[in-house]
Amino acid sequence: MQEYNIDAIHYSVRDNGMIRKLAAYVILGINAEGKKEVLTIQNWAQVYGELRNCVLNFLFFIFLLYHSEK
Repeated sequence: MQEYNIDAIHYSVRDNGMIRKLAAYVILGINAEGKKEVLTIQNWAQVYGELRNCVLNFLFFIFLLYHSEK
């Protein structure tokens, strides 16, 4: 994949008698031939969780680098 795009599909769901708006995030990749491919469809909780884990792993890595130089 050479290029990535993120888009969202918004929809309404009924939850305990109330209607809530949710979004499904669609992550598309564009391959070498220029064709779009759906890589994954996730809800916000999954996207946020993965982003949080990446940031925490990065910060832990920086922490380890900082303390290994002392």
